[in-house]
Amino acid sequence: MKYTPERVENIAKCLKRGASITSTCRAVGITKETFYQWIKGKPDFSDRVEKAMNVPNKKVENALFKKAAGLIRIKEEYYEQIKDGKNKSSAKLVKTIHKKFAPDLGAIVFYLVNKMPEEYKDIKFNKVEGGLDVNLKAGEVWKVLKKAMEEIRENAGAVEK
Repeated sequence: MKYTPERVENIAKCLKRGASITSTCRAVGITKETFYQWIKGKPDFSDRVEKAMNVPNKKVENALFKKAAGLIRIKEEYYEQIKDGKNKSSAKLVKTIHKKFAPDLGAIVFYLVNKMPEEYKDIKFNKVEGGLDVNLKAGEVWKVLKKAMEEIRENAGAVEK
């Protein structure tokens, strides 16, 4: 398979949408072996792939932070159609609603364990029927977790604790 700017662009588009390497290779008509050869042999390609793969990672990380901090807002926009005398119409924003949600303990634990593993390595959690079972091995971890939750809220500008 030939290395072309068009093929590189298509690979980047797939990866930016969160596609796997396998499905990306299939979509652009190359093998995974060819993909990895290009990674090793073409620094520009390697950089482009790395940047493209970071796009969905950052979106997920951002969404996780918002869920952990309790900042997810749902925007509902209501528009009113306006017609002028010349048979042209336009839309006018009438109302936007923002809703705040409480922080999610599971998201907080996941975030802390993965972002700061040395500080939070004793926190373990398992999905159990009816909710989330959080097993805190070290006695001090709960205090640290509560403090971290408060800091997340303060840094994010949340009012309720």
